[in-house]
Amino acid sequence: MDKRRRPNPKLRLAVLVCGGFVLLSMVFAMATSSAHTDVERPLIEVSTVPTAMALDIANSEAIYISPSEQKAAMKRIVKSKLPVFCAGTKKYAALSFDDGPSATTPQLVKLLKEEGIPATFFDLGKNAQADVPGLKLHAAYGPIGNHSWDHSDYTTLSTSDLKAQLNDTQEVFKTQVDQDNMFMRPPYGARNPATENTTRKLGYAEMLWSADSQDGLAKPWQTIAKNAIDGLGPGANILFHDGPTATIEALKRKIIPAIRKSGLTMVTLPELMVLNPPSDEQLKMGASGCSHAGRVNVSGVFMANPEGTYR
Repeated sequence: MDKRRRPNPKLRLAVLVCGGFVLLSMVFAMATSSAHTDVERPLIEVSTVPTAMALDIANSEAIYISPSEQKAAMKRIVKSKLPVFCAGTKKYAALSFDDGPSATTPQLVKLLKEEGIPATFFDLGKNAQADVPGLKLHAAYGPIGNHSWDHSDYTTLSTSDLKAQLNDTQEVFKTQVDQDNMFMRPPYGARNPATENTTRKLGYAEMLWSADSQDGLAKPWQTIAKNAIDGLGPGANILFHDGPTATIEALKRKIIPAIRKSGLTMVTLPELMVLNPPSDEQLKMGASGCSHAGRVNVSGVFMANPEGTYR
């Protein structure tokens, strides 16, 4: 078992409470017995439930990654000066949803929660400001990353405008849901050396994707499901959008059942960077460093390197 995979503190607290209750009962019984030594009393059977609970939790697959570990993992990405497309080769993967919150946010979060599928959200500041209840649903379920204020192409903006897009969006997240996660995803995946330099100086890790469901292109649910499943594998970082009803249909009908069969453990993107971080070599290779099972289906506008190819 990965040393970082450990029970949620809330579960630990439950075990401690149960154990404490049993201990107090035993102490009381002993004190009473010593005060009346002339009275013959029946043996007291101590419940085995707390012990069983402790063993169950110790052997569980519950994952708890501390906030400090997650922040450290993101700082490593910023320090590398390279974007993340996917994670390593362990059997952990992540789903992320762009452009929310939306009218379908309640349905999406309800489905993910019922199925126990963790998610990361890349929300727009404009949408978050207009739909605070939706933003709160996202925040209550998973971490929120910065996806700009209004989905502008970063490569068309001045440095000051780009900073405003990020800062104004982050302010909404901090004010409304007390989240200040320092990772972002550029709209359309559009980036260049100038935009990357600005986002790094602001302290953001740049999180792209290894597989695009293409639900943002109004594809039918069957195509969305195929694209996602083709890219499903160790280290996968699959892109969806919060908005299309076809996305919810694809998740329900095909994608979640495929995840169940895959043997993968789904986690949030910050957790993925702790449990299954990309190697330095993967980061240098960009999208071509995504070696997980299935077809790597990367779409979007990715920055051309000096050789003229895309990474």
